[in-house]
Amino acid sequence: MRRWDVPRTVVVLLSGLWLVRLLGAPWSTRFAPTFPDSASYLRVSSLGPLSRHFWFGERPPTYPLVLWLLGNESRLVVLTQGVAYVAAFVWLGAVMSQRITNRVVAGVAITFLVLIALEARWSLWNTLLLTESLSISLAVAGVAAWWQFVAEPSRFRISAAAVITMAWVLLRDSNAVTLGVVAVPALVVAVVLNRRSPNDIRLWSIFGLSGVVVAVVLSGVGQLVSDRGETSFHNNVGLRWLVDDEMTTYFAAHGMPVDDALFARRGGDAWRDGEAFLRDPELSDYRAWADGRGRIVLARSLVERADWWADVLTDDLRRAVLTDYSSYDMFGVEGRLPDRLLGPFDPVATPAIMLFMAIATSTSVVSAWRRRHALGWLVAFLVVAAWSDVYLSLVGDAVEVVRHLMAPLHRVAVVTVVALAIGVDSLLEPERERAE
Repeated sequence: MRRWDVPRTVVVLLSGLWLVRLLGAPWSTRFAPTFPDSASYLRVSSLGPLSRHFWFGERPPTYPLVLWLLGNESRLVVLTQGVAYVAAFVWLGAVMSQRITNRVVAGVAITFLVLIALEARWSLWNTLLLTESLSISLAVAGVAAWWQFVAEPSRFRISAAAVITMAWVLLRDSNAVTLGVVAVPALVVAVVLNRRSPNDIRLWSIFGLSGVVVAVVLSGVGQLVSDRGETSFHNNVGLRWLVDDEMTTYFAAHGMPVDDALFARRGGDAWRDGEAFLRDPELSDYRAWADGRGRIVLARSLVERADWWADVLTDDLRRAVLTDYSSYDMFGVEGRLPDRLLGPFDPVATPAIMLFMAIATSTSVVSAWRRRHALGWLVAFLVVAAWSDVYLSLVGDAVEVVRHLMAPLHRVAVVTVVALAIGVDSLLEPERERAE
Protein backbone atom coordinates (compact mmCIF):
# COMPACT_ATOMS: atom_id res chain seq x y z
CA MET A 1 0.00 0.00 0.00
CA ARG A 2 1.36 3.38 -0.96
CA ARG A 3 2.02 5.74 1.94
CA TRP A 4 -0.41 8.42 0.83
CA ASP A 5 -3.29 5.94 0.92
CA VAL A 6 -2.99 5.28 4.67
CA PRO A 7 -4.74 8.45 5.97
CA ARG A 8 -7.61 8.06 3.52
CA THR A 9 -8.02 4.38 4.42
CA VAL A 10 -8.12 5.25 8.12
CA VAL A 11 -10.73 7.94 7.48
CA VAL A 12 -12.92 5.58 5.45
CA LEU A 13 -12.69 2.77 8.01
CA LEU A 14 -13.34 5.05 10.98
CA SER A 15 -16.29 6.72 9.21
CA GLY A 16 -17.80 3.36 8.27
CA LEU A 17 -17.37 2.00 11.79
CA TRP A 18 -19.00 5.09 13.27
CA LEU A 19 -21.99 4.81 10.92
CA VAL A 20 -22.44 1.11 11.70
CA ARG A 21 -22.26 1.72 15.44
CA LEU A 22 -24.67 4.65 15.17
CA LEU A 23 -27.30 3.13 12.87
CA GLY A 24 -26.79 -0.63 12.81
CA ALA A 25 -28.58 -1.80 15.95
CA PRO A 26 -31.75 0.33 15.59
CA TRP A 27 -31.96 0.00 11.79
CA SER A 28 -34.97 -2.31 12.01
CA THR A 29 -36.91 0.31 14.00
CA ARG A 30 -36.91 2.52 10.88
CA PHE A 31 -36.10 5.39 13.28
CA ALA A 32 -39.76 6.19 13.80
CA PRO A 33 -40.23 9.87 14.74
CA THR A 34 -41.17 10.31 18.39
CA PHE A 35 -41.11 14.08 18.99
CA PRO A 36 -43.92 16.57 18.26
CA ASP A 37 -41.46 18.74 16.32
CA SER A 38 -40.76 15.80 14.00
CA ALA A 39 -44.46 15.53 13.17
CA SER A 40 -44.53 19.26 12.49
CA TYR A 41 -41.64 19.06 10.02
CA LEU A 42 -43.22 16.09 8.26
CA ARG A 43 -46.52 17.95 8.03
CA VAL A 44 -44.87 20.95 6.35
CA SER A 45 -42.88 18.65 4.06
CA SER A 46 -46.08 16.95 2.90
CA LEU A 47 -47.31 20.31 1.53
CA GLY A 48 -44.58 20.26 -1.11
CA PRO A 49 -42.45 23.15 -2.39
CA LEU A 50 -45.25 24.48 -4.61
CA SER A 51 -47.17 25.58 -1.53
CA ARG A 52 -46.56 29.04 -0.04
CA HIS A 53 -46.87 27.55 3.44
CA PHE A 54 -43.95 25.26 2.67
CA TRP A 55 -41.63 28.28 2.49
CA PHE A 56 -43.38 30.68 4.87
CA GLY A 57 -45.30 28.41 7.21
CA GLU A 58 -44.99 26.98 10.68
CA ARG A 59 -41.38 25.85 10.06
CA PRO A 60 -38.32 27.30 8.25
CA PRO A 61 -37.87 25.67 4.83
CA THR A 62 -34.49 23.88 4.86
CA TYR A 63 -35.45 20.78 6.84
CA PRO A 64 -38.89 20.26 5.24
CA LEU A 65 -37.14 20.50 1.85
CA VAL A 66 -34.67 17.79 2.87
CA LEU A 67 -37.53 15.58 4.07
CA TRP A 68 -39.47 16.18 0.85
CA LEU A 69 -36.46 15.32 -1.33
CA LEU A 70 -36.02 12.07 0.62
CA GLY A 71 -39.68 11.15 0.39
CA ASN A 72 -40.27 11.57 4.15
CA GLU A 73 -38.64 8.17 4.63
CA SER A 74 -37.20 8.37 8.15
CA ARG A 75 -34.55 5.68 7.67
CA LEU A 76 -33.24 7.39 4.54
CA VAL A 77 -33.29 10.76 6.31
CA VAL A 78 -31.29 9.40 9.25
CA LEU A 79 -28.75 7.79 6.93
CA THR A 80 -28.37 11.06 5.02
CA GLN A 81 -27.90 12.96 8.26
CA GLY A 82 -25.19 10.54 9.37
CA VAL A 83 -23.34 10.77 6.06
CA ALA A 84 -23.58 14.59 6.09
CA TYR A 85 -22.15 14.63 9.63
CA VAL A 86 -19.20 12.47 8.58
CA ALA A 87 -18.62 14.47 5.39
CA ALA A 88 -18.60 17.79 7.26
CA PHE A 89 -15.98 16.65 9.78
CA VAL A 90 -13.85 14.96 7.11
CA TRP A 91 -13.90 18.16 5.06
CA LEU A 92 -12.93 20.33 8.04
CA GLY A 93 -10.16 17.87 8.94
CA ALA A 94 -8.85 18.00 5.38
CA VAL A 95 -8.85 21.81 5.41
CA MET A 96 -7.09 21.74 8.78
CA SER A 97 -4.39 19.45 7.38
CA GLN A 98 -3.97 21.64 4.32
CA ARG A 99 -4.00 25.09 5.95
CA ILE A 100 -2.13 24.54 9.24
CA THR A 101 1.55 24.53 8.38
CA ASN A 102 2.87 23.10 11.66
CA ARG A 103 2.30 19.35 11.49
CA VAL A 104 2.14 18.88 15.27
CA VAL A 105 -0.52 21.59 15.64
CA ALA A 106 -2.49 20.15 12.73
CA GLY A 107 -2.30 16.62 14.16
CA VAL A 108 -3.45 17.68 17.62
CA ALA A 109 -6.30 19.80 16.23
CA ILE A 110 -7.51 17.03 13.92
CA THR A 111 -7.42 14.57 16.83
CA PHE A 112 -9.59 16.93 18.86
CA LEU A 113 -12.06 17.24 15.98
CA VAL A 114 -12.26 13.45 15.62
CA LEU A 115 -12.87 12.96 19.35
CA ILE A 116 -15.60 15.60 19.31
CA ALA A 117 -17.27 13.96 16.32
CA LEU A 118 -17.24 10.51 17.94
CA GLU A 119 -18.97 11.52 21.16
CA ALA A 120 -22.43 10.10 21.71
CA ARG A 121 -23.91 13.35 23.09
CA TRP A 122 -23.39 14.96 19.68
CA SER A 123 -23.78 11.88 17.47
CA LEU A 124 -27.18 10.79 18.81
CA TRP A 125 -28.94 13.72 17.11
CA ASN A 126 -28.26 12.13 13.73
CA THR A 127 -30.79 9.40 14.58
CA LEU A 128 -33.67 11.84 15.14
CA LEU A 129 -35.95 13.65 12.71
CA LEU A 130 -35.06 17.02 14.13
CA THR A 131 -33.02 19.96 12.84
CA GLU A 132 -30.19 19.53 15.35
CA SER A 133 -28.26 17.07 13.18
CA LEU A 134 -28.10 19.24 10.08
CA SER A 135 -27.52 22.30 12.25
CA ILE A 136 -24.33 20.66 13.51
CA SER A 137 -23.23 19.38 10.09
CA LEU A 138 -23.90 22.60 8.18
CA ALA A 139 -22.13 24.65 10.88
CA VAL A 140 -19.02 22.43 10.65
CA ALA A 141 -19.12 22.53 6.84
CA GLY A 142 -19.54 26.29 6.99
CA VAL A 143 -16.33 26.67 9.00
CA ALA A 144 -14.47 24.63 6.40
CA ALA A 145 -16.00 26.56 3.48
CA TRP A 146 -15.24 30.04 4.85
CA TRP A 147 -11.71 28.98 5.81
CA GLN A 148 -11.06 27.72 2.29
CA PHE A 149 -12.38 30.94 0.81
CA VAL A 150 -10.17 33.13 3.00
CA ALA A 151 -7.13 30.94 2.28
CA GLU A 152 -7.60 30.98 -1.51
CA PRO A 153 -10.42 33.33 -2.54
CA SER A 154 -12.49 32.46 -5.60
CA ARG A 155 -16.03 32.91 -6.85
CA PHE A 156 -16.74 29.21 -6.44
CA ARG A 157 -15.53 29.11 -2.85
CA ILE A 158 -17.49 32.17 -1.74
CA SER A 159 -20.56 30.74 -3.47
CA ALA A 160 -20.13 27.44 -1.61
CA ALA A 161 -19.64 29.20 1.73
CA ALA A 162 -22.67 31.43 1.16
CA VAL A 163 -24.98 28.58 0.08
CA ILE A 164 -24.01 26.40 3.06
CA THR A 165 -24.50 29.30 5.46
CA MET A 166 -27.82 30.29 3.91
CA ALA A 167 -29.08 26.71 4.25
CA TRP A 168 -28.01 26.78 7.90
CA VAL A 169 -29.77 30.12 8.47
CA LEU A 170 -33.02 28.81 6.97
CA LEU A 171 -32.86 25.64 9.04
CA ARG A 172 -33.86 27.21 12.37
CA ASP A 173 -35.18 30.67 13.18
CA SER A 174 -32.72 30.92 16.05
CA ASN A 175 -29.89 30.40 13.54
CA ALA A 176 -31.11 33.38 11.55
CA VAL A 177 -31.26 35.62 14.61
CA THR A 178 -27.87 34.63 16.00
CA LEU A 179 -26.06 34.94 12.68
CA GLY A 180 -27.89 38.08 11.65
CA VAL A 181 -26.39 40.11 14.49
CA VAL A 182 -22.93 39.14 13.20
CA ALA A 183 -23.45 38.96 9.43
CA VAL A 184 -24.92 42.47 9.09
CA PRO A 185 -21.98 44.21 10.83
CA ALA A 186 -19.56 41.97 8.91
CA LEU A 187 -21.17 43.05 5.64
CA VAL A 188 -20.84 46.72 6.62
CA VAL A 189 -17.18 46.22 7.49
CA ALA A 190 -16.54 44.47 4.16
CA VAL A 191 -18.20 47.32 2.25
CA VAL A 192 -16.17 49.97 4.10
CA LEU A 193 -12.88 48.14 3.63
CA ASN A 194 -13.60 47.52 -0.04
CA ARG A 195 -14.29 51.21 -0.61
CA ARG A 196 -10.99 52.16 0.98
CA SER A 197 -8.93 49.52 -0.81
CA PRO A 198 -10.82 47.32 -3.28
CA ASN A 199 -9.68 43.76 -3.88
CA ASP A 200 -11.23 40.44 -4.86
CA ILE A 201 -11.55 38.95 -1.38
CA ARG A 202 -13.44 41.99 -0.10
CA LEU A 203 -15.67 42.18 -3.15
CA TRP A 204 -16.52 38.48 -3.00
CA SER A 205 -17.05 38.71 0.77
CA ILE A 206 -19.67 41.38 0.10
CA PHE A 207 -21.34 39.04 -2.38
CA GLY A 208 -21.35 36.10 0.05
CA LEU A 209 -22.40 38.06 3.12
CA SER A 210 -25.19 39.75 1.13
CA GLY A 211 -26.63 36.32 0.37
CA VAL A 212 -26.48 35.41 4.05
CA VAL A 213 -28.26 38.64 5.02
CA VAL A 214 -30.96 37.94 2.41
CA ALA A 215 -31.50 34.53 4.04
CA VAL A 216 -31.77 36.22 7.44
CA VAL A 217 -34.39 38.61 6.04
CA LEU A 218 -36.35 35.72 4.50
CA SER A 219 -36.35 33.97 7.87
CA GLY A 220 -37.64 37.14 9.50
CA VAL A 221 -40.42 37.45 6.91
CA GLY A 222 -41.40 33.84 7.55
CA GLN A 223 -41.62 34.49 11.28
CA LEU A 224 -43.76 37.58 10.78
CA VAL A 225 -46.11 35.89 8.31
CA SER A 226 -46.59 32.72 10.36
CA ASP A 227 -46.12 34.05 13.94
CA ARG A 228 -44.01 30.94 14.58
CA GLY A 229 -41.76 32.87 16.97
CA GLU A 230 -44.68 33.94 19.13
CA THR A 231 -44.53 31.07 21.61
CA SER A 232 -40.87 31.66 22.47
CA PHE A 233 -41.63 35.14 23.74
CA HIS A 234 -44.52 33.90 25.89
CA ASN A 235 -42.30 31.18 27.33
CA ASN A 236 -39.85 33.81 28.51
CA VAL A 237 -42.64 35.85 30.08
CA GLY A 238 -44.15 32.94 31.97
CA LEU A 239 -41.05 31.02 32.97
CA ARG A 240 -38.50 33.78 33.48
CA TRP A 241 -39.88 37.26 33.95
CA LEU A 242 -43.12 36.79 35.87
CA VAL A 243 -41.39 34.55 38.42
CA ASP A 244 -38.81 37.29 39.08
CA ASP A 245 -40.19 40.43 40.75
CA GLU A 246 -37.29 42.55 39.51
CA MET A 247 -37.84 41.63 35.87
CA THR A 248 -41.62 41.90 36.21
CA THR A 249 -41.12 45.46 37.37
CA TYR A 250 -38.69 46.15 34.52
CA PHE A 251 -41.05 44.95 31.80
CA ALA A 252 -44.08 46.58 33.43
CA ALA A 253 -42.18 49.88 33.36
CA HIS A 254 -41.73 49.36 29.63
CA GLY A 255 -45.38 48.84 28.84
CA MET A 256 -46.14 45.18 29.62
CA PRO A 257 -49.79 45.05 30.81
CA VAL A 258 -49.50 43.41 34.22
CA ASP A 259 -52.83 42.25 35.66
CA ASP A 260 -54.36 39.20 37.34
CA ALA A 261 -54.79 37.38 34.01
CA LEU A 262 -51.11 37.72 33.24
CA PHE A 263 -50.01 36.84 36.76
CA ALA A 264 -52.04 33.64 36.41
CA ARG A 265 -49.55 32.61 33.73
CA ARG A 266 -46.63 32.77 36.18
CA GLY A 267 -44.55 29.61 35.84
CA GLY A 268 -46.42 28.49 32.70
CA ASP A 269 -45.39 28.23 29.08
CA ALA A 270 -47.28 29.02 25.88
CA TRP A 271 -48.96 25.58 25.78
CA ARG A 272 -50.07 25.37 29.39
CA ASP A 273 -53.77 25.50 30.37
CA GLY A 274 -55.21 25.22 26.90
CA GLU A 275 -52.65 27.58 25.38
CA ALA A 276 -53.93 30.45 27.51
CA PHE A 277 -51.03 32.70 26.47
CA LEU A 278 -52.19 32.35 22.87
CA ARG A 279 -55.97 32.25 23.24
CA ASP A 280 -57.19 33.79 26.50
CA PRO A 281 -59.25 36.89 25.54
CA GLU A 282 -58.25 38.56 28.81
CA LEU A 283 -54.67 38.63 27.56
CA SER A 284 -55.42 40.42 24.29
CA ASP A 285 -53.77 43.66 25.43
CA TYR A 286 -50.72 41.70 26.55
CA ARG A 287 -50.49 39.89 23.18
CA ALA A 288 -50.70 43.22 21.33
CA TRP A 289 -47.78 44.49 23.41
CA ALA A 290 -45.83 41.25 22.94
CA ASP A 291 -46.26 41.31 19.16
CA GLY A 292 -45.09 44.90 18.94
CA ARG A 293 -43.17 46.85 21.51
CA GLY A 294 -42.43 43.77 23.60
CA ARG A 295 -39.81 42.48 21.13
CA ILE A 296 -37.98 45.81 21.31
CA VAL A 297 -38.06 45.77 25.10
CA LEU A 298 -36.63 42.24 25.09
CA ALA A 299 -33.73 43.44 22.93
CA ARG A 300 -33.16 46.42 25.25
CA SER A 301 -33.13 44.15 28.29
CA LEU A 302 -30.18 42.21 26.84
CA VAL A 303 -28.13 45.39 27.28
CA GLU A 304 -29.82 47.21 30.15
CA ARG A 305 -30.22 44.07 32.25
CA ALA A 306 -27.15 42.24 31.04
CA ASP A 307 -26.29 41.39 34.66
CA TRP A 308 -29.56 39.49 35.10
CA TRP A 309 -29.17 37.69 31.79
CA ALA A 310 -25.56 36.81 32.71
CA ASP A 311 -26.85 35.02 35.82
CA VAL A 312 -29.38 33.14 33.70
CA LEU A 313 -26.66 32.25 31.20
CA THR A 314 -24.37 30.91 33.93
CA ASP A 315 -27.08 28.78 35.54
CA ASP A 316 -28.39 27.33 32.27
CA LEU A 317 -24.90 26.77 30.87
CA ARG A 318 -23.96 24.80 33.96
CA ARG A 319 -26.87 22.45 33.34
CA ALA A 320 -26.30 22.23 29.59
CA VAL A 321 -22.58 21.39 29.67
CA LEU A 322 -23.09 18.60 32.21
CA THR A 323 -25.90 16.82 30.39
CA ASP A 324 -25.42 13.92 28.01
CA TYR A 325 -28.88 14.44 26.42
CA SER A 326 -29.91 10.93 27.43
CA SER A 327 -33.58 11.96 27.51
CA TYR A 328 -33.34 12.53 23.74
CA ASP A 329 -31.48 9.30 23.02
CA MET A 330 -34.37 7.32 21.59
CA PHE A 331 -32.19 4.64 19.98
CA GLY A 332 -29.56 3.83 22.60
CA VAL A 333 -26.63 5.62 20.99
CA GLU A 334 -24.99 6.18 24.39
CA GLY A 335 -24.55 2.44 24.75
CA ARG A 336 -22.73 2.11 21.43
CA LEU A 337 -20.56 5.23 21.17
CA PRO A 338 -18.12 6.78 23.70
CA ASP A 339 -18.69 10.04 25.50
CA ARG A 340 -16.62 12.80 27.15
CA LEU A 341 -13.48 11.68 25.34
CA LEU A 342 -11.66 14.99 25.86
CA GLY A 343 -12.11 15.10 29.63
CA PRO A 344 -10.81 18.38 31.12
CA PHE A 345 -9.59 19.44 27.66
CA ASP A 346 -13.16 19.61 26.34
CA PRO A 347 -13.72 23.25 25.23
CA VAL A 348 -17.28 23.14 26.64
CA ALA A 349 -16.70 20.96 29.72
CA THR A 350 -17.69 23.63 32.27
CA PRO A 351 -18.61 27.34 32.19
CA ALA A 352 -15.18 28.14 33.69
CA ILE A 353 -13.37 26.26 30.93
CA MET A 354 -15.57 27.96 28.35
CA LEU A 355 -14.58 31.36 29.75
CA PHE A 356 -10.91 30.40 29.57
CA MET A 357 -11.37 29.20 25.98
CA ALA A 358 -13.12 32.45 25.06
CA ILE A 359 -10.10 34.40 26.28
CA ALA A 360 -7.72 32.05 24.47
CA THR A 361 -9.58 32.36 21.18
CA SER A 362 -9.53 36.14 21.54
CA THR A 363 -5.74 36.02 21.57
CA SER A 364 -5.92 33.79 18.49
CA VAL A 365 -7.68 36.62 16.66
CA VAL A 366 -4.70 38.89 17.36
CA SER A 367 -2.18 36.20 16.38
CA ALA A 368 -4.00 35.41 13.13
CA TRP A 369 -4.35 39.12 12.34
CA ARG A 370 -0.59 39.65 12.62
CA ARG A 371 -0.02 36.79 10.22
CA ARG A 372 -2.65 37.90 7.71
CA HIS A 373 -5.45 40.40 8.16
CA ALA A 374 -8.05 38.29 6.36
CA LEU A 375 -7.22 35.34 8.62
CA GLY A 376 -7.78 37.51 11.68
CA TRP A 377 -11.16 38.60 10.33
CA LEU A 378 -12.06 34.95 9.75
CA VAL A 379 -11.22 33.87 13.30
CA ALA A 380 -13.07 36.86 14.74
CA PHE A 381 -16.13 36.12 12.60
CA LEU A 382 -16.20 32.44 13.61
CA VAL A 383 -15.66 33.06 17.32
CA VAL A 384 -18.10 35.95 17.70
CA ALA A 385 -20.77 34.14 15.68
CA ALA A 386 -20.41 30.96 17.77
CA TRP A 387 -20.64 32.76 21.10
CA SER A 388 -23.55 34.91 19.89
CA ASP A 389 -25.28 31.65 19.00
CA VAL A 390 -24.92 30.43 22.59
CA TYR A 391 -26.15 33.64 24.19
CA LEU A 392 -29.05 34.40 21.87
CA SER A 393 -30.23 30.77 21.74
CA LEU A 394 -30.42 30.79 25.52
CA VAL A 395 -32.31 34.07 25.85
CA GLY A 396 -34.60 33.29 22.92
CA ASP A 397 -36.68 30.61 24.65
CA ALA A 398 -37.12 29.38 28.22
CA VAL A 399 -38.44 25.94 27.16
CA GLU A 400 -36.04 23.05 26.48
CA VAL A 401 -33.07 25.32 27.08
CA VAL A 402 -30.63 22.41 27.31
CA ARG A 403 -31.71 21.12 23.90
CA HIS A 404 -31.58 24.56 22.31
CA LEU A 405 -28.03 25.03 23.60
CA MET A 406 -26.76 21.71 22.23
CA ALA A 407 -25.89 22.82 18.68
CA PRO A 408 -24.43 26.19 19.79
CA LEU A 409 -22.22 24.42 22.36
CA HIS A 410 -21.03 21.98 19.72
CA ARG A 411 -20.29 24.91 17.44
CA VAL A 412 -18.26 26.63 20.16
CA ALA A 413 -16.25 23.42 20.71
CA VAL A 414 -15.40 23.09 17.01
CA VAL A 415 -14.68 26.79 16.48
CA THR A 416 -12.47 26.86 19.57
CA VAL A 417 -10.32 24.04 18.17
CA VAL A 418 -10.07 25.79 14.78
CA ALA A 419 -9.33 29.22 16.26
CA LEU A 420 -6.64 27.92 18.62
CA ALA A 421 -5.03 25.90 15.83
CA ILE A 422 -4.85 28.97 13.59
CA GLY A 423 -3.60 31.13 16.45
CA VAL A 424 -0.88 28.76 17.62
CA ASP A 425 0.18 28.02 14.05
CA SER A 426 0.50 31.75 13.40
CA LEU A 427 2.68 32.19 16.47
CA LEU A 428 4.94 29.33 15.43
CA GLU A 429 5.42 30.73 11.93
CA PRO A 430 6.64 34.29 12.58
CA GLU A 431 8.80 34.30 9.49
CA ARG A 432 5.84 33.73 7.19
CA GLU A 433 5.35 36.77 5.02
CA ARG A 434 2.07 38.55 5.73
CA ALA A 435 -0.21 38.73 2.72
CA GLU A 436 -1.82 42.01 1.84
